[in-house]
Amino acid sequence: MNNISEDLLVEQRRKNDFANHLQAEVLSNSLLDQVVKMHQEGCWISEIMYEYEEELLEWMELVEFTDIIPKYYEKSFQFQIEQKTIERTRSCRTFKENWNINADDFGTILRDSFGRFSNTLTKNYPSAGGLYPVLPLVYVFDEGVLKGISVKGCYLFHSSKNELILLKEYDEELLNLVINQINPSDRSLFSKIAIGYAIDLKRAITKYRKRGYRYALIEIGAMCQSFRETLSRFDSSLGEFCFAGFNDNALTHLSGLNARLAPVTLIQWFGERNDI
Repeated sequence: MNNISEDLLVEQRRKNDFANHLQAEVLSNSLLDQVVKMHQEGCWISEIMYEYEEELLEWMELVEFTDIIPKYYEKSFQFQIEQKTIERTRSCRTFKENWNINADDFGTILRDSFGRFSNTLTKNYPSAGGLYPVLPLVYVFDEGVLKGISVKGCYLFHSSKNELILLKEYDEELLNLVINQINPSDRSLFSKIAIGYAIDLKRAITKYRKRGYRYALIEIGAMCQSFRETLSRFDSSLGEFCFAGFNDNALTHLSGLNARLAPVTLIQWFGERNDI
């Protein structure tokens, strides 16, 4: 995959400006308010996010790692296959403290995960209508984790130019605020770097209305899988896991985005595995 030509980028910017003008005319603001409200109803509130009743804890122990099977069904057919354990890529929640990666190598991972193919402008994952309303973010929490980029902060990956755009720089005070909001239960970092996924709600619902919000959530899942598979292909010692236990609105604001219109919806921590 090559970088998109400069002429094509200029044409894209012109089309985007005109598209934003048209979107303002066709987008239903009342529908946008409904989707924003629906999204906000699912946001965590730090004071209550980890309060569980005893009955709920008991239920969790019973159903974790089990399948959902209907009580009543007509028939079942057993496959005659060998029962064996297959080693698969799995989530990893602990990473080596001193791990780092060269910026250009990381750029290759981002390109293969989220970049556009120059010949079709599509990406490695599907998006309803080719709209791609989910913004891939990169959180850099330490100046040494990404060799070649020493500025801590939240970046946006530009999928056509294959570059990182700094949305919010973190000094020590701001970084402490981010840590408190991105992992409020432990107030610590799982890794020194992470991927974030934010939904441009306007783009998501302009064509598909409320259903566009569902499509955006599906797209985040596809993006996570794309990043996961790219990591494992690049280096089998790298691992990741998805995380949603953060304070949504506070983290979005600290990412340099509008919490109402471009909420951060998922975080994907990654680094060199500490379990191998």
